[in-house]
Amino acid sequence: MLDSLNAAKTRVIFIALTLSAILAAALTPVTARVSSRPKSLVVCSSVPLALTISLAFAWSASRVSTLNLVFSIGLGAVSAILATQVVIDLCVRRLLRELSYAGLAVFLLSTFFVEPMRASGLSGLLIGALAMTAITSLLVLVSRGALGLGDLHLSPLLGALIGWFSPGAVLFAWMITAFAGALFTSVGLATKRLTRGAMIPYGPFMVFGSVASVAVIAIRA
Repeated sequence: MLDSLNAAKTRVIFIALTLSAILAAALTPVTARVSSRPKSLVVCSSVPLALTISLAFAWSASRVSTLNLVFSIGLGAVSAILATQVVIDLCVRRLLRELSYAGLAVFLLSTFFVEPMRASGLSGLLIGALAMTAITSLLVLVSRGALGLGDLHLSPLLGALIGWFSPGAVLFAWMITAFAGALFTSVGLATKRLTRGAMIPYGPFMVFGSVASVAVIAIRA
């Protein structure tokens, strides 16, 4: 029985990884059109990143719920979208709101087909999305341009992902995000790769903070 459950878990995680890689590659023309980077470079960046994000989310979800095909597809699609957003933000300091809200819709629909078990589920998803958006809105107002509207549009998706596991982890995700962003900025200034007042791509740190917080929840489950 245990072996069959482990085998089923492995299959759905494999599906999530495969789909995330395919979608990340399929979204390459969008990235290349926005950033004017060679498609080969975009694929080399977005596909492994999508695989990493997808593996983290799928493994974390398997710790607190019984994964199924629909939910694994949702996780794979969202992971590919997040990877694409990270690449775009690194290239041109932009986040596409169309991708952010498409990812939110996909994840919301996929959660109707999975039993959360030890996760917070739909109620946590909604609370997390609202909490993440509220925090980001406040930071956009006080950051004097460090965060932009693209970061705000990305917040409901990240908050929903975190909130599905545990809405209380939204603040923890932002703590990780702030620390990673500050560390990146400090190293950049120390090595003179960044200048004071330079625009920092904050989307990648938001994604990193979200993935890390979800992984911590799964480890403690």
